Amino acid sequence: MNIRDSLFSSLFVLTIVFVSCQSDSNYWVGIKGETMGTYYKVTVYTNDKTLKQSIDSILVKLNKELSTYDPTSLISTFNASKTGITVPSDSGLDLKSFDVNLSLSKQINQRSKGNFDPSLMPIINYWGFGYKGRKTINQADSTAIDSLMKLIGLDNVFVNIDKNSISKSIPGLELDFSAIAKGYGVDLIADYLDEKGIENYLVDIGGESRGKGLNRKDNKWTIGVSSPKKDAPISESILYLQLDDNAIATSGNYRNYHETENGKSYGHTIDATTGFPAQTDILSASVITEDCMTADAWTTTFMAMGLNKSKELVEELDGIEALFIFEANSSELETWYSSGFEQFILWQQ
Repeated sequence: MNIRDSLFSSLFVLTIVFVSCQSDSNYWVGIKGETMGTYYKVTVYTNDKTLKQSIDSILVKLNKELSTYDPTSLISTFNASKTGITVPSDSGLDLKSFDVNLSLSKQINQRSKGNFDPSLMPIINYWGFGYKGRKTINQADSTAIDSLMKLIGLDNVFVNIDKNSISKSIPGLELDFSAIAKGYGVDLIADYLDEKGIENYLVDIGGESRGKGLNRKDNKWTIGVSSPKKDAPISESILYLQLDDNAIATSGNYRNYHETENGKSYGHTIDATTGFPAQTDILSASVITEDCMTADAWTTTFMAMGLNKSKELVEELDGIEALFIFEANSSELETWYSSGFEQFILWQQ
């Protein structure tokens, strides 16, 4: 599976850009900033001048709970512990985010037969894609990998909301929700906007998006799917989609990989059954569903499973539609999408 290299970080200075005004009291606002090692952007039709501060607070709290790059965060403290932690009542933090991410991770782990596993953190660090920093492994140590694989297993992590505690039955077990937390962050913001009664918005964290209503041109929100070719610019899209009150996430190895001394490369998608980089034939996986954290997790899962198994599984999943981009024998990019995905396609190259 893939633990995405989203480097969680503190929020930076945010800017608000007033895009256009309308005849009523609302106006289009673009709120931008940095979080989780990437950008975030919220485009929204509102008259709420406090929205910036509220979104700030949501993302800062999420980082303090789930950032593996903050050594004082809840997840970092849990990872460093032998048996678990209890969250102090005066910390201002709680275990809701931790519990939600762990619960969904366990569900997808079971449904995918282990292909999604956030407890692979020790393996992710070994291959140079984790919080210990980027590094290239030119010669893998099978003995070391076998030892690290003994520390893996989501069933060995337990959350007790009543006692405000997280425990683990394997000392050395570590978690990283990078493959699901960006999507979760999108959902937190979108849910907050829903609670405020805001009807038109697009929330985007590092390319994972959730939209509602219409954009400022009174059209559905349009999202581009980037070309997975390694030499393609980020702005090059091979397909455009329209969201209809739902969310999309995309995953791929084409921009996050290491190249060894002998010229070979390996991506950040890790096979949870072996501890080695997955030999996936999918270059890019995109998933559309109601919430972004589910979409985020399944893109990671499909990348690890490979094309044929993913094709079969996605058609069995309720409310999940997927697009897979892969390379044909002619080295040309080809696409395959599930039976319900076509309704979202606005334009395809």
